[in-house]
Amino acid sequence: MTRSTTLPVADAAVVRLLRDRDVSPIYQPIVDLTTGDVVGVEALARGPAGSDLHMPAQLFAAAAAADLLPEIDQLCATRALGQARDAAAAPPLVFINAEPAVLDRPLTPELIAVINSGLPFKIVLEFTERALTRQPARMLQIADVTRSWGNRVALDDVGVEPASLAFMPLVAPDVVKLDMSLLRSPHRPDTVDTAAAVAGYAHRVGATVIAEGIETEADRATAAALGAHWGQGWLFGRPGPLDALDAGRFAGAVDLHTAEPAAGVVPVTHTGGADTVDDLWQSLLRRARRWHTPASVLCAGRDTTTLTRWAAALGGVDLAFRGVAGALPAAVPGVRVCRPDLVTTDDDALTAVAVTAHSAVVLRARPRPDGAFGITFTDDMTLAVQLGRALLNAFV
Repeated sequence: MTRSTTLPVADAAVVRLLRDRDVSPIYQPIVDLTTGDVVGVEALARGPAGSDLHMPAQLFAAAAAADLLPEIDQLCATRALGQARDAAAAPPLVFINAEPAVLDRPLTPELIAVINSGLPFKIVLEFTERALTRQPARMLQIADVTRSWGNRVALDDVGVEPASLAFMPLVAPDVVKLDMSLLRSPHRPDTVDTAAAVAGYAHRVGATVIAEGIETEADRATAAALGAHWGQGWLFGRPGPLDALDAGRFAGAVDLHTAEPAAGVVPVTHTGGADTVDDLWQSLLRRARRWHTPASVLCAGRDTTTLTRWAAALGGVDLAFRGVAGALPAAVPGVRVCRPDLVTTDDDALTAVAVTAHSAVVLRARPRPDGAFGITFTDDMTLAVQLGRALLNAFV
């Protein structure tokens, strides 16, 4: 590569870095929230220590200014994958980021060679909302190629921009990463609606949900309440050399697609307390209000206190049918009530179903011995119809 000797200082530093391949990957663990196993790592780039290009924001900004962003981006990916390949113990998954500005560039021969070198892990390629809106066709092509090579695709920073949810079913990511801002404001309506939409998608297609920014045990519980299966953050480890991680914590082979639930089984999408159940109930009502065709909402359960709150909320919503199966202390105008023993479901879960001609939402919250709830929140129409008929049959 020939460059003028009168290059600006920053450009010359990028050229020198590229010539010397002077980038060093570090890795942050991603952990199964249930088992504590390390299921993967995210590879992060660092430039020369002590230099102005050490941190990724400065490194990639300087690379873009020097018109060398594609070369630097692919050098970072090559180094990250190669170092993980050559480690004494490899994690099951290595997440790397796709830079939106260079999606239209072909892969370098060096990067292709590393990808085809018999990696002992699967790659998970992360796309952000910027990639979705800037290069949608190219992004879909790269996602298809990534999967054809036996690797996986993730949608990153979900919750920052509404476009992420709009593209989610089109991209069909194997992994959805919740932005850390959701963890910091878990009860805000847009947080609840975003996390609920992601959980519904994950339940429908078998995708895995990761919460970013977990720093405390309280954050871990919040992540589970938002529907995350895995977590990433300082609680589990700061970014560092791969050999600094305890290989004994590495999970075995990781399958990013969960098995299809058995017939009649309602899988858990969230784990949380009564506040999480109420947040999701409000999210269900918000969805029903936004539908442009008349909807029915039915709910049931043995928790009189919760059902009383739900019935009061139903009374203020214009719906085709509003029904509660439970022992309420007083009638609520506009809400049909029947005895809970007439319901043909056979457990003590709180259940709510919203359904219209084209859309549905199911909320199920089953109490656990520890006082928390195993919660399902999904837009599975088949499940909604099954539960909705069981509830509707009680209103004789």
